[in-house]
Amino acid sequence: MTTVKIITRDNTKKTHYTIYVRCTVKGKKVEENTRVRIPCQNWSDSTLRVVPKGSIGNDQAKVYNNSITDCYNRMSDALVMLTKDSTKEDMLKILYPNNFQTHDVVSKKEYGLLDICQIVIDHSSGEDPRRYTTKGGKIALKTLKQYKNTLNTLKEFEKKENKNLCDWTYLNTGFYINLKNFLYKKNQVDSSVDKLIKNLKSFLSYIYTEEVIEVPKINIDKWKRIHTNDQTVVYLLNDEYNILREMPISEPHLDRTRDLFCFQTDNCLRVGDLMSIRRNHFSHDFLTLNIVHGKTGYITRHDQTNYTISIINKYKDIIGKGYVIPNDLTEQVYNRQLKEVIYKLALYIEQLREAGILDDIERAVPDSKKPLVRNLLDPIPFTTTIRQKKTVSYDYLYNKISSHDARSTFITNMLILGTVPEFIKKKSGHARNSEAFSRYYDISVEIMNQFVSQKQNDMYKRLTLPSFANI
Repeated sequence: MTTVKIITRDNTKKTHYTIYVRCTVKGKKVEENTRVRIPCQNWSDSTLRVVPKGSIGNDQAKVYNNSITDCYNRMSDALVMLTKDSTKEDMLKILYPNNFQTHDVVSKKEYGLLDICQIVIDHSSGEDPRRYTTKGGKIALKTLKQYKNTLNTLKEFEKKENKNLCDWTYLNTGFYINLKNFLYKKNQVDSSVDKLIKNLKSFLSYIYTEEVIEVPKINIDKWKRIHTNDQTVVYLLNDEYNILREMPISEPHLDRTRDLFCFQTDNCLRVGDLMSIRRNHFSHDFLTLNIVHGKTGYITRHDQTNYTISIINKYKDIIGKGYVIPNDLTEQVYNRQLKEVIYKLALYIEQLREAGILDDIERAVPDSKKPLVRNLLDPIPFTTTIRQKKTVSYDYLYNKISSHDARSTFITNMLILGTVPEFIKKKSGHARNSEAFSRYYDISVEIMNQFVSQKQNDMYKRLTLPSFANI
């Protein structure tokens, strides 16, 4: 039995540390995530403490250090309660009395891949989970739903393909190829296949790293991810977005959804960050929103526009629990109602066009010859990849749009307006070298050609110049 140690793990880009406390019981490692994730520059190896620097001030550093100390003391107290005959399982019972599963005790049971999936789901669920994200937060409900879908898919694979997922020799040889072929036969696109493989690799990595149960080792490095960007960017153009903001909507629930989408767009927020906003995230009498992006951990500041301030004033005095904007929608309901809103937008734009007043609206982009408004009642092409081969299908934008496309709308239109990409990344919380950001350059050829032609015309200026005899 050893003393408790404080250790760090860096991320793949080696920019941030996640802090853990660790001890060993009879050679078995016991580790707990302190839920502290900080830039590497804020960690002192000599004092094993968070130091204030850059984005982390004295108060935040104190909160982080208290969290580390609490975890350290908790594990130290648990060690004192053990006897010389105690095992790792006894230690886990003390640390997690409300979330100790029977499968935490290593027995002679023959564990298979389905058991591992269920263990990870159990350890990621509940009020006091065993497993956290690398940033120290709880696993999101949306992610848990993906985990359960992965488990159900494996059950279907085992049944229909008549495979034994407790056979570790098979899991280490033909399983990966067979599973991919099974998924493609179900017409799964590459991104869906990749997501399932990613989940399985993370499940096994957790089991091996945390030594939850004793199972044979699989070389999961052979399970290659399918890296592809097969999603067409969905967005509203500037003028379409302006019409959305001002068009009349009589149904209160759809009016609320429109307000949420517009607030999310103007602040370039992910839906999880949107729904978590509270009064204490604002400063200067609601003129500034300060948010920590849940996905990346980046801190961004958003000065509010007159339009978003009007949305805040509309709801802040009628919503309780410290919230400022409506947050009682699930993401599923939000997306469904958003599709209804955008369908209404498509109909309204056609009414403006038929009335002959569409070309008279004020342009969001002054250089454009006419408002940038598409016929949203026409299907548009969407690109997907299956077995890394691109296929094009057609659907309506209002069928495809979702909460994430608020960010797509903001970023794409800022690029159209000629905003420096580095400025946009600061607002959106993307890293400076983000590969994901490049997908937002997917602007339609028609719009691109219109702007390039206009800029070319602007470059050419007819000048009146004198002529010289020697030329």
